[in-house]
Amino acid sequence: MRQYLHKTGLLLTIFIMVSIVFNLCGAAIKHQKDPDKLLPNLSNEYVLAEKKNATDIETYLTYFEKVKKGFLLGIVLDGNLRAVYAKDTNRWKGLRFLSGRTFTEKDYKQHTNTILISDGMQTLCQKINGIYYYDYYGEKYEVIGVYKDTNSSEVYSPKCILNLYASGLQGEKDWEIGFFDCGKNTWSQVESCGIAKNKNIKVYAATNKKGGYFASKATNINMMLLIYGGLGFMILLHSLTATENWIEGKKHEIVIRRLVGATKGQIFRWLLLQFVSLLLFTILVGTFLTKVLLICNYNWYLSYTISAMSGTRLSWLSIFYNILFFIVIGIVLITMVMFSQRRKTFRDMLHEG
Repeated sequence: MRQYLHKTGLLLTIFIMVSIVFNLCGAAIKHQKDPDKLLPNLSNEYVLAEKKNATDIETYLTYFEKVKKGFLLGIVLDGNLRAVYAKDTNRWKGLRFLSGRTFTEKDYKQHTNTILISDGMQTLCQKINGIYYYDYYGEKYEVIGVYKDTNSSEVYSPKCILNLYASGLQGEKDWEIGFFDCGKNTWSQVESCGIAKNKNIKVYAATNKKGGYFASKATNINMMLLIYGGLGFMILLHSLTATENWIEGKKHEIVIRRLVGATKGQIFRWLLLQFVSLLLFTILVGTFLTKVLLICNYNWYLSYTISAMSGTRLSWLSIFYNILFFIVIGIVLITMVMFSQRRKTFRDMLHEG
């Protein structure tokens, strides 16, 4: 019994490890298929706007102000700074606020020099009369809110978000690229309002990584994915041995079942049912632990690498392939054991068991 529990425990432990690693790889592959986000609260349908000449922000705003549907509009300033206007206040829900507030309609109408900062940026601000201010090219911007930075990448991580209508920005022409988002209807809104045909800007989907803004952005995600894949493969090799040991531990019971008249088909089905039951249990535990890891990492930043690589969503397709793969392994190994015992006498089997 102790030997059986030992072999079963080994199988469960290794299968759970394999499940976690492959779930992380599957989540990473799924995460990398999503478009890169210049803000965490953007949808997958958002578009980028590339200026063709020196266009100031005030002129840029006029291209999109005619859109009637609720939207989020912004630009990239100096790499990790953003200037944003949200016609639909629900667009701020994806940004995790620690304190303060978001921009209001009053901020936009009055062109207030206001700013939201990520945690950790407060040390770069100046405190005057109990209020923090951030200096941007000689202009002081009042800090009205602090949010959690959810991305370790300097390319996609917004350190500060300025009011796009701020008076200190309206004449600004030195900005990298613009972005516009109103959910699933983003592209239809761009076309219906004539923005797609505007001669001063080029508008294209953010998913265009090959020839778009993100094409030249360096990333080490693929390398990290290879490392995790290699780790998963090494654990996978151990899982084959663990499965074989588990089946070996069942030989004594196989002999007893043969002695009481069980057919080879019945024994095969019994072994397969037990193996699949253990497999599904380990996949369930592994999936649960992976989801807990991703959520905890998102909330408490246990690893910036996992956050940038895997996001928070699991890939159900990879979980299905994981189950299918191990079921095939189990069938093959169980078949091999049954075949090896085909010509053995009960005495031989009892001696082995």
